[in-house]
Amino acid sequence: MAPLLAAAMNHTAHQGLRSHLGRPNNGSFSRHHLSSSPQNSKRRCNLSFRPRAERVAGSENGVQKLSSWEIPKRDWFPSDFIFGAATSAYQIEGGWNEDGKGPSSWDHFCHTYPERIADGSNGDVATNSYHMYPEDVRLLKEMGMDAYRFSISWPRILRVRTLEGGINWEGIHYHKRLINLLLENGKNPFLFLVRLAA
Repeated sequence: MAPLLAAAMNHTAHQGLRSHLGRPNNGSFSRHHLSSSPQNSKRRCNLSFRPRAERVAGSENGVQKLSSWEIPKRDWFPSDFIFGAATSAYQIEGGWNEDGKGPSSWDHFCHTYPERIADGSNGDVATNSYHMYPEDVRLLKEMGMDAYRFSISWPRILRVRTLEGGINWEGIHYHKRLINLLLENGKNPFLFLVRLAA
């Protein structure tokens, strides 16, 4: 689950997960500096990013000062605050033509015009969540998440993107298994229907 792994590398990751990864940059975050090369562009940009802790510490409005490696704690948030992760079906599912799934607009574009994508990649396998969703739920639990927001791809449940084309029951069962596993593990499922991906 690439977005979850990316979140794990972030300095705001859950303490349990961060402890497995160690501290980047020897325990502190450095300033990041970006600038475009004048040889590659007529535009010039010079951006500097400072760690949040440094911005808060230097602010007159900052109520609480953070050290350069202090992770926000759950008790800083209201007790009913929901911590979660979110993904997009096309970016994680894979299984693009399995179990009756029809092609999405992105499948069509990536297969028809691969030269229009810089590295020629597509979502045929993605992070293979279609087959590895139990591992994804385990990662959510390990990270201490309360919820998981995921999208449902229309072509996964409607073969030709209309009711007249028939319902893909295997796609329905996949989402049902995912939702049941989330609930069994105490994670609140939030479903998001994406019409654009149809």
